[in-house]
This record gives sequence, C-alpha cells and structure tokens, in this order.
Amino acid sequence: MIYTLTLNPCLDYNISVDEIAIGDMNRISEAEIYAGGKGINVAIVLARLGIPVTALGFLGGRNGASILAQVQHEGVITDFVPINEENRTNIKIRDKNGRTTEINSRGPKIHNRELSEIQRKLDQIEDDDFLVISGSVPEDVPVTIYRDLARYLQQKNVHVIIDASGELLRYGLEAKPFLIKPNREELATLFDIKHPEELDEKTIEKYLLSLIDHGVEQVIVSLGKDGAAFMDQSRKLFIVKAPTVNVVSAVGSGDSLIAGFLAEYITSNDALNSLKLGVASGTATSTQKWLANKADIEKIRQIID
Repeated sequence: MIYTLTLNPCLDYNISVDEIAIGDMNRISEAEIYAGGKGINVAIVLARLGIPVTALGFLGGRNGASILAQVQHEGVITDFVPINEENRTNIKIRDKNGRTTEINSRGPKIHNRELSEIQRKLDQIEDDDFLVISGSVPEDVPVTIYRDLARYLQQKNVHVIIDASGELLRYGLEAKPFLIKPNREELATLFDIKHPEELDEKTIEKYLLSLIDHGVEQVIVSLGKDGAAFMDQSRKLFIVKAPTVNVVSAVGSGDSLIAGFLAEYITSNDALNSLKLGVASGTATSTQKWLANKADIEKIRQIID
C-alpha cells in the first residue's frame, strides 16, 4: 500500500493572465481552484493511474472541506487529522508564455496533540508499505519532523520517500530514507552550489554518488524539460530524457514524477522502467492546467525510449 503525508495542504488558486504588470492592474482571463500540497498531488496522480493510495495530513475550515471533497472525488482513500484552523490558499499566476509565479502562505498553526494524532495514524502503515512525505510544513512544526517520522517508521521497514527542500531535506537525510527527489535547484542548494544551471550529467552523478554513500537507497533528480536522473545502491546513473511538449504549467510535475515512478516500481521493482513512467507522468502534467490523467500519461510513455 502507498500512503502520502501532506502536513501543509492547500487550495491552489490558479490564475491565468496575459502578462503580469507589477504595480498595475492585471485582468484575469481564467481561474480554477484545485486541492493542492505535494503529497496530495502524488496521491491524486496515483489514483488516476489506478493505484490504491491513502492520503494523510491536516485539514481544517472551509478550505479543508473543499480539499477533502476534491481528493475523495479522485478516488483517494483519506485519513486526515481535523484541525481548528483554516488550511492555506496558495496563488499560482500563469502567463501566456507558460511561466508560473507562485505566492504561497505559511499555513495554520499545528499543536502537539495534532502531531501526536498524525503519528498514531502512521501506526497503521505496515512492513514494506510506502510513505511519501513531501512539501512544506505549517507554522511551529519543527524542521526535524521528516527525519523523526522517517526514523519512527523505519522500525517497521516502511519505505519512506522524502520530497522537500532546505532544512527539511537536510535533516531528512539523517534518516537515510528509501528515496529522495530533489529538483536541480534543490540538489544545488544541498551541496552549496550557487549556479544550478551548471549541474551537468557528470556533476549530477558525483553528487548522487555522495548521497548514496551517505546511506540514501535511491535518488531521483527532476530536471524539468531535460527529464530526470536516477541512482540507487548499484551506483549506476540512469537518465531518462523528457520529450518536447507544449508546457502549460510546471506545477505538480515533480509530484507526478514520484507518482509515476511508484506506480511502476511497486509491481515490477524495475528502476529504469519506473523512471520512464515517472518522467512520462511529470511531462504529461506539465501540458495540463492541473494534474495529468492516465490517458495523457500513457500517450507520452509510448514515445519515451
């Protein structure tokens, strides 16, 4: 079974404009509101691929009710912890050139009793299950939370996937998780590289080797339009190129990459084919206003070597 944990869910208010004029009036040409948060995105894409998945996290207020309704409509099993405060609303502004500007809020305050309730719900996860922990954390939640939860679950041989940035990822590495998925910029930050665009195949391989030597079992680096790189304990580098597509929005592409990878991996244990489905999933989502469906993903998978 696959579980996702989203500690800071949100509603994404997606706005389309021709151009963003700073300090001036901007007219909206189109707007949609979707359930968001990285773990929720992973769960929705997995459900669309026909994979059973349970979503965990914190939900509260009208925003929380809307998030819950959308996630359940997608066929995701839900087991959220109710909170008294409102989940955040994030704003995504997409212009006619395909660029997306994100304005994200911090989220609600989470109390110790609510964190304890999340840990209690995690006790349902069994040996050899998968848990995706991803995204930001709400106000006052310690930056060590991903590390601590991963260590707690590893006592039961749960395969923990961490997709985070900054200190959340740095501390998460101390738990030696099953899989991490930084993007190019997050990998650069992790190794104090000032210019992420300079990370070519050779330097990416070098840093992935370092992460594997550190004890991480598998690493995927999402490379945007260039696809993704992968390494596991075999220390062999795989790179899968993404086909050229008309990008509508990059929001959710990295989450779709994880979903596609896991959808294949849990049945075949084949890392390369899993990476190919992951790249297909991420690429397909980049062509959509929201998350890709199964037909879109399968269509792109057919043209990936």
